[in-house]
Amino acid sequence: YLCYYSLHRRYGIYESLAHMRNDQLKMIVSIPSGVMGLFLIILYFYWRTFCSLYYSTIYRLRNKNKIPIDVEVLLGSYGGHALQRYKYSDIKMMTYSFKDELGKGGYGSVFKGTRGEDGRVVAIKVLNESKGNGEDFINEVVTIGRTNHINVVSLLGYCNEGKKRALVYEFMPN
Repeated sequence: YLCYYSLHRRYGIYESLAHMRNDQLKMIVSIPSGVMGLFLIILYFYWRTFCSLYYSTIYRLRNKNKIPIDVEVLLGSYGGHALQRYKYSDIKMMTYSFKDELGKGGYGSVFKGTRGEDGRVVAIKVLNESKGNGEDFINEVVTIGRTNHINVVSLLGYCNEGKKRALVYEFMPN
């Protein structure tokens, strides 16, 4: 061992191998760490920009002259497809005065109905009277209105007249 050590020590082979391994280890650790750090920074700024745009629009719409939040403006800000806004009387007519109840839940009842403009069968979720300014309802309309997925029922329209609120979905039979 002593000869091996002195031979390698004399020619510097041992030190250069150890130094090379150390440099490779630093490179193997630092490159992925740097890439991951850069990715996290980009992701943070993207998230921060999106959230700030979303919440500033809601804040501006809610607090500017204390007007109620306009769903159409909010949907237009985020590229949602055009949703039909219905009057409560239209909802009542589509459901034949809420005759055919499909189900009931914690947030309201769902009725089967027919749209007057094209005769399409729809499911209408009539929400229980809620307290407050309807921010939860508007968030739901904005979120569902932007969703387009094969496994999610499409939102076709909504009603927002005072405390009377309803969501009009495409009907999916069992």
